[in-house]
Amino acid sequence: MDQISVLAQLLDKKLSSANHDSPGPGIIGDFLQVMYVTSMKREEEEPLKCSAVYLDPKHKQSAPQLPEDCWQAFPLADPVPFDTRNLAKLTQAADPGAVILAVYPDSAGKLSIWGLIDQVAVHSQRLAAWETWRAEGVPGSFQVTVNGVADITVSRDLGILAALKQDVLVERYDDVLHVGPVCDYMRELASLQVGRVRCGADEVPEYFVRQNLARHLQNALCRVLLNIQKYKHGGALLIAGDTGANLNVKHGLTYDRLPEAVAAFVEQCIVEGDIGHYVYDHLLHDKQPIPCDVFRTFVRNDFRLRDCMSEMAGCVRFIGSLSRVDGLILMDRGLVVRGVRR
Repeated sequence: MDQISVLAQLLDKKLSSANHDSPGPGIIGDFLQVMYVTSMKREEEEPLKCSAVYLDPKHKQSAPQLPEDCWQAFPLADPVPFDTRNLAKLTQAADPGAVILAVYPDSAGKLSIWGLIDQVAVHSQRLAAWETWRAEGVPGSFQVTVNGVADITVSRDLGILAALKQDVLVERYDDVLHVGPVCDYMRELASLQVGRVRCGADEVPEYFVRQNLARHLQNALCRVLLNIQKYKHGGALLIAGDTGANLNVKHGLTYDRLPEAVAAFVEQCIVEGDIGHYVYDHLLHDKQPIPCDVFRTFVRNDFRLRDCMSEMAGCVRFIGSLSRVDGLILMDRGLVVRGVRR
């Protein structure tokens, strides 16, 4: 059995076991085959990249109660057959960084491209760069993304299901930053940052601060690695207890803004959580008026939280950019960048 068929069987099993709608291994295999063959084509010497979801046209509109920036699918006047030729043409107008193609069988049971989906790709990128703290997710039963030549990734919502890279089938991804020894090490590093968080609330226990710090430090490092990966030139992130021992750092540097930014963000999250709880769960719940000073405090903290998010986005991109090309970024246990080795 070829790898496309194996991948189709695997996806059908994963979707079914999670009680998600699966069109069956046959249709999934046809979908994957078109995407995989397209990945090996070029346009003006550039490899084609695209992203498509298996989505029923009945779900083309977002519900009115969802946020204004939620995705919407816009139908083509005339759906086109989902084949390599048509997909290669549409990829020129459907940048995967902005547009996702919607695919579904027509009345004859043949896959066709029936619409274009907005918002999803943009917000996913912003989430990865920590420029936002929420995303509405990806519609459809599953999404297939062409990353490069003979390189496709299959995902559902914001989680990767499997990938096929040059005939190598990747059935799962280990979440090392959230489970296992690397996760434990991150929690240890987070405990070193507790003193930076000065939320001004005596009732906040230390373990709660430590848990929030661990989660957001893990997210920060995830996004740094994603930014390194984005450049597609290789790179590494080394966290060392003694950054001067047996290490030849070509370009020394002290960049200590990331731990400060994460601590400030955690602090604002705790403060806003407290005042938000007071406003929503007490005042509004009991139909009491919101005092002016409480409202001002709530708004100020909301703006500060957004400022902290923007600061972290800049930190993440700055650190990730230091990896170009084939660079190693050296950090100490306080997550302060100490240099770059090229």
